Amino acid sequence: MPQRSYTPQTDVGPARQADLDDIARIGYGILAESFPLAAAAGTTILATGGLYLVGIPLLDGDKVSGIVSSVSVVASVQTTLFCGLYNDSGVLLGTSADVKTDFGTGAVNKVAPLASTVSITRSGIYYAAICSVATTPPTMVRGTATIPALDKTLPGSFALPRAAFMTGQTTLPATATFTNAGSIGLWMAAV
Repeated sequence: MPQRSYTPQTDVGPARQADLDDIARIGYGILAESFPLAAAAGTTILATGGLYLVGIPLLDGDKVSGIVSSVSVVASVQTTLFCGLYNDSGVLLGTSADVKTDFGTGAVNKVAPLASTVSITRSGIYYAAICSVATTPPTMVRGTATIPALDKTLPGSFALPRAAFMTGQTTLPATATFTNAGSIGLWMAAV
């Protein structure tokens, strides 16, 4: 089982803020996130039928029971909304039920429980995913407007979140392709 604990620092500078961020993540049960939520730089409305994938670092032994995303404007007239987790080969490891009702009420952090817990057996980058089909999909919290393209040549590099995007989806496909690099890094997390 991976060790996730808080180790206090004695300084009061940026490292101290990192400690406070660690406390918040542990308190909410977040195992990993695409970037610290406090570093969010804006919002973006999801494209209907778009599958958004964003890299998150997970450790061997982590048990992922849900995907968290931050909704700033709720969706309306939704057909479906699914969240899930993919491995670095694009294989779907776990998916939520259709959570359109929850994403249509209250603009807050939303947890989409996975149908069954995913046990991580190898440390590395995994991909939190969201797909919405709606007249007006939800508006989600994101990082900077653009991020570097997905770079599969740097496995295990956690320096920057990597994102991918697929169009024409109504649910989470069994296999995702990472050839179409996304430019929007949504804030997503695994719990």
